Amino acid sequence: MLKVWDEGMQDGDVVSVKLNGVLVLHDYILKREIRVIGLLLSKGENTIEIVAQNTRSRFPNTASLSFEDSTSIIKLSSNLEKDQSAVIKVVH
Repeated sequence: MLKVWDEGMQDGDVVSVKLNGVLVLHDYILKREIRVIGLLLSKGENTIEIVAQNTRSRFPNTASLSFEDSTSIIKLSSNLEKDQSAVIKVVH
């Protein structure tokens, strides 16, 4: 499962998330409340991409992410300019 939220100042940052090129979250305004997205990974390598749709009132676009499965939790943060993306590779 993927969790996404704004851990810092809630300033209207908008992100989209893709799993293997397919949108799983589109134009989402980050909030302090955690948004949970169930992900079905393919066997082998999977690509999770977070795209900054804007930078709003405070630069940069910041997002906190957590990837969880039955055995581990990985927490990450992104600091992106508008239209930049960060890619995470997960082998399943």
